[in-house]
Amino acid sequence: MAITEETINRLRTAAAAGDPDAARELGRLLCMLRSDSLEHLMNPDFVLTWPEERWLRAALHTRPDDRLAASLLAGRLVQQINYWKIDDDNANAHGEDERTLARRRDEAHALYAQTLKAVPEDPAARAGMAALNAWADDADMPEDPPFSYYELTHEMGSGSFSHSETVVGR
Repeated sequence: MAITEETINRLRTAAAAGDPDAARELGRLLCMLRSDSLEHLMNPDFVLTWPEERWLRAALHTRPDDRLAASLLAGRLVQQINYWKIDDDNANAHGEDERTLARRRDEAHALYAQTLKAVPEDPAARAGMAALNAWADDADMPEDPPFSYYELTHEMGSGSFSHSETVVGR
């Protein structure tokens, strides 16, 4: 499904009306939109948010066995942990501390475990669980954590011509 403003608005309306499929699809599409560009992160007033979390939680509330919503939400929780662990000042400013990070870690672990119970070879859940297990002793997180998505950027230029492509894949 293409990510257009019309698509987002249509899905948001249906999800707000209680449609779990629309909530999951909206959450999935929002996971693919970037909100953390370098320009934003350099601005001290910028607050990184995860708007898809609300919709993925809504989908899981209606359908607790929705493996895709569970895996996506767990991946976002792991990203939140990583984001706030890297920037302690930002974490403290937004009410995040070791307790709230541990709560996110426990919730992500439970979601991944639920997914792996149903599908033991699920690649996103296996990667997410590996990340959580690597951080189980509260050691510093690796510089490049194994999230369930990958961003590929290709840039080239010559003279007055430049071209850039970004692909996000799972």
